Amino acid sequence: MVKFKNVRPGVLLITDAGIRLSPGQTVEVETPSKDTEKALAAGLLAMVRAKGDPPLEISGMDPPDPPMKDTVPKAKAKKTPAKPKDSPFVEDDQALIDNMAKRLEEVDGGSG
Repeated sequence: MVKFKNVRPGVLLITDAGIRLSPGQTVEVETPSKDTEKALAAGLLAMVRAKGDPPLEISGMDPPDPPMKDTVPKAKAKKTPAKPKDSPFVEDDQALIDNMAKRLEEVDGGSG
């Protein structure tokens, strides 16, 4: 005998076995049907076992996937390059504004 529990928030119908389960309701069957196996594999049903019972293997179920933390490599943090402090190409913001204002006066100075 195998015992299953509905873990869905709604009613679950297993048509080929003639079972209707309300949320949280359990049912005991002799052998799981095809639809019961599919519902179990999809996570709609949970298998309820008493302590000491050997694990039941149901045909058609895949083994569980390995945990994601073991299969995904960790991304390395990228370092941003530091700005050179003594470069002749790096200007102070105020000096840049002053130079632009001076150039504007030179260009616009004669047409006033």
